[in-house]
Amino acid sequence: MFARFLLAAVLVSLVGCSTIKPKELTGADAGQLQGKTLGYSRYSELPDFIAQTPVNVQFGLLGVATAISNGNSMIRDNKIEDPALDMAKQLADELAAAQKMTVAHAAVAVESADLDKVIAAYPQADYILDMRTSGWSSIYYVSDFNNYKVAYSVHARLIDRKAKTVLAEKACSYTPIYEDTNKAPSYRELKQGTGLRSQLSLSVDYCLADVRKIMGLGLPAALAKTP
Repeated sequence: MFARFLLAAVLVSLVGCSTIKPKELTGADAGQLQGKTLGYSRYSELPDFIAQTPVNVQFGLLGVATAISNGNSMIRDNKIEDPALDMAKQLADELAAAQKMTVAHAAVAVESADLDKVIAAYPQADYILDMRTSGWSSIYYVSDFNNYKVAYSVHARLIDRKAKTVLAEKACSYTPIYEDTNKAPSYRELKQGTGLRSQLSLSVDYCLADVRKIMGLGLPAALAKTP
């Protein structure tokens, strides 16, 4: 019972329902972006990746420690880059194109999501697209211990650097779910990186679309033409 409670608490803290209220970019604020410089954040550290299995979930705190160690090894060994950074780069380019802005690439990594620290890290930008991976994890299907779900969450903000205000904000969480669990990756596939990359890619696509909505962006032309 303790192990189940602990697992639930850990997963909710990572990818559970967010308390962050979505905020859409208003037309008036969008108009102020024209011709300005847009930066995007890059974080120096990622949160722990918790890779739960039917075995380690039985051992309480020791099991969680093992899940964190194994999960971080998956990320490190497969050289998995921060999905939030890839999203930030892509959305910065899209927003810059839509608003005729200039993109200032992130030369400095920020250590904290504190608003003042993010603002201080990118003095060259008028506006900052701040995207941070807030949690990620994997866990087996209750009905199928051989195959796994991968959960991912990201927090996105568009910051007016001079005014020190957040113009748009969205927290996105996504977990690809398969009715046929045999289509989900096995633990071995997660460890090898193929399963991990494929599932994170699905979450990236979902959250890109989610964040585009609050930024007032449509689909990129290449995607819009895809049948």
